[in-house]
Amino acid sequence: MVAGIIAATLGHALIPLAGFFVGTWAVIPLLILGQIVSDFGLAYALSMERALRQHHIDNAVLGRASTVVSMCGNVPGPLGAILAGIAAEHIGLSPVLWACVGLYALSPLVLLFSSVRSLPRIEAA
Repeated sequence: MVAGIIAATLGHALIPLAGFFVGTWAVIPLLILGQIVSDFGLAYALSMERALRQHHIDNAVLGRASTVVSMCGNVPGPLGAILAGIAAEHIGLSPVLWACVGLYALSPLVLLFSSVRSLPRIEAA
C-alpha cells in the first residue's frame, strides 16, 4: 500500500512539474505520464486497502464499513477543491499544486506508523 501511495505521489508531482515546460514538447508527455503513474499507484493501493478490509471485517457489517470509508474518502474532496481554488487565486496555481503534492507525500506515514504493518500476511488460496 505504501508503494502504491508513493507511486501516486510521484505521478501527482509530474503535474506541477509540467508547468516548468509550458511551451515545449514535454508538457503533454509529462501530464500523460503523471496520470498513468498516479492512477496505477492509486489503483494498487486502493485494491490492497479493499482486500485488507474484506479480510478483517465481518461480512455482516462489511457493506456499512465500506460505505463509511467511501463517504469519509469522497465527501472532503469537493470541499478541498473549493479551498484549493480559492488558494490558487490568491497565491497561484503552481504553489498550491506543489503544496498538495507535499501534503500527499505525508500520507504513507499514516500507514507506516499504524498497525497495518504488523498484520499477518494474507496468502492467496
